[in-house]
Amino acid sequence: MASFSYKAISRQGQRKEGVVQASNRKAALDAVRKLGLSPLSVKEEKDNFSSSGNGGKKQSIWNMRVGGKDNNVMTNTEVLLFTSELADLLESGMTLGQALQSLANQGDEYSA
Repeated sequence: MASFSYKAISRQGQRKEGVVQASNRKAALDAVRKLGLSPLSVKEEKDNFSSSGNGGKKQSIWNMRVGGKDNNVMTNTEVLLFTSELADLLESGMTLGQALQSLANQGDEYSA
């Protein structure tokens, strides 16, 4: 089992953070929901978000584009990570708007 860190909102509107053990990301999302929380982000405890040649600084995915040769370019791995996370959130029952908002909030953590 892997460790997944999460950020979530309680029914009372409080932001919560923690770690759950799960076999995969979908199971981690389910575990957070079973705690009575609405997940904002769930990610495996390792650095999956690679920087794109910008001096090692993390950058918001919303300010990047696919392809090209400058610093604001998403790598194929980053596109795969983004779409995988979006798919997981949609499969967990979130609406498209909620899932995109959740990913936008997660992206803010990596803003340079």
